[in-house]
Amino acid sequence: NNGNPVRPILFQPNQRTGWDAGFHAYDPFAFNMAETRFMNTTKPFTELTYLIGSKLEQQVGILHTQNIRPDWNFAVQYRLVNSPGAYNSQNTNHSNIRFNTQYTSKDQRYNAFLIALGNGLQSALNGGIENDSFVVSSNSAYTRDRFNIPTRLADSVFSTRNFFSVKLQTGSRNTHAGFLLRQQYDLGRKDSVVTDSSVQRFFLPRLRLEHTVQYNTRRFTYLDIQAGTDNLYYRSRYGLASVPDTLQYTDRWKELSNDFSLVQFPDPKNPLQFLKAGVELRNHRASLGARDEAFDDLSVHGEYRNRTRNRKWDMLLHGRFHAAGRYAGDYSVQARLRTELSKRIGSLELGFRNINRTPSAVFAGLTSFPVTAAGALYRENSTQLTALLDLPAIRTRLQADYLLMSNFTYFKGFREWDQAQAVFNMLRLGVSKEFVLRRSWKWYLDFYVQLTPEDAPLNLPLIYTRNRFAYEGRLFRNLNLSTGFDIRYLSAYKADDFSPVLGQ
Repeated sequence: NNGNPVRPILFQPNQRTGWDAGFHAYDPFAFNMAETRFMNTTKPFTELTYLIGSKLEQQVGILHTQNIRPDWNFAVQYRLVNSPGAYNSQNTNHSNIRFNTQYTSKDQRYNAFLIALGNGLQSALNGGIENDSFVVSSNSAYTRDRFNIPTRLADSVFSTRNFFSVKLQTGSRNTHAGFLLRQQYDLGRKDSVVTDSSVQRFFLPRLRLEHTVQYNTRRFTYLDIQAGTDNLYYRSRYGLASVPDTLQYTDRWKELSNDFSLVQFPDPKNPLQFLKAGVELRNHRASLGARDEAFDDLSVHGEYRNRTRNRKWDMLLHGRFHAAGRYAGDYSVQARLRTELSKRIGSLELGFRNINRTPSAVFAGLTSFPVTAAGALYRENSTQLTALLDLPAIRTRLQADYLLMSNFTYFKGFREWDQAQAVFNMLRLGVSKEFVLRRSWKWYLDFYVQLTPEDAPLNLPLIYTRNRFAYEGRLFRNLNLSTGFDIRYLSAYKADDFSPVLGQ
């Protein structure tokens, strides 16, 4: 059901160094800092989105942006996802809001970026249906409405499909509130371009002073107000000796980070060529059930970026090393090179990334949730090589990803985690192509092959393909219409189970 826990079909390892809570089943339904768009508009712009699906599924989206002054813009975005689902205790209710603004001083020396966002992610869970045979049963109660099929959790007496009833009975509720303020001050020289009718003045930076402060609060909750009726489920899967009538686990985290960086521009006329070096201090505070945790993390980072003015070369080197604190020794290194082969052929991009990270907090025992450790916990290490060939002349993109992993950490049961200390690899090959079938009729093809060793702790389909057949045309001079249908195929594979309490 839209809004229930998800996992990507195309595997990508966790690449966050330092602290990470480890609860990611609802990430696609949340707003985040990294994807915030800063805009500059000559006129106010508003975008409205409305989606309606079966069983009263609804999604509402609002985006509005406008400039207060030519050098000051703001944007506000809101999204609501509400879907009752087909089965008992499957309803979801996600709400997201984000406000961001950008200001540039008249002399163009000072820049400020502000982001404030909030996510409320709520999903009812039912532990799956009691028996697969109910799906093909001749019982009219089951065939008429799947809501009546018995589930392992959540007595249907307490469940509802009411759009206006958002109270959680059995499931997960995760909340996140974040604030980010980045300030920049540039040192350099003024310049201007003189034309016949006007003089355009601008500022060429040589050195930038940058400070970023970020504050986040996160809460991860599992709640079952009727756990006493499902005590066998919790006893057998989570080893709980006694199950109260109301079962609840909650982790609360607070994170404050301060980052100070220096940015140097070798070519003042090319702002996409720069050297950056900085240091970041993160303070973490947590309330984990009956105990509290507090620790700090100090990291240094550097970056070199060069996108040539003729757009033929695009280079990136980036590194971060955690020098002190609980996560000392974690690091990430990234390199990327993109070049334009020719206007007729297209472009080639090569990438390298190596991550050495402490496994997420849920594995490290920094949680109130019922997690059983398999033994000593070692740092994960992943190396990724990427090649991307873009051929716009034939509307085709070819991509290859090679992953090499050690100490991959995963859940092998409803509460037990383990580490695959042996090194294993994965190769993914993909092609995306656009076919013009006839005038306005198009076929968009995405085709992937994922190759993993049989003993690797990854459950992935060998083949995944998505095909979109669409009509894209203009009607009545000013009506743009795009409509069609999707066909998706997965080769047979053994999928992961899901642990409702842990959200893993």
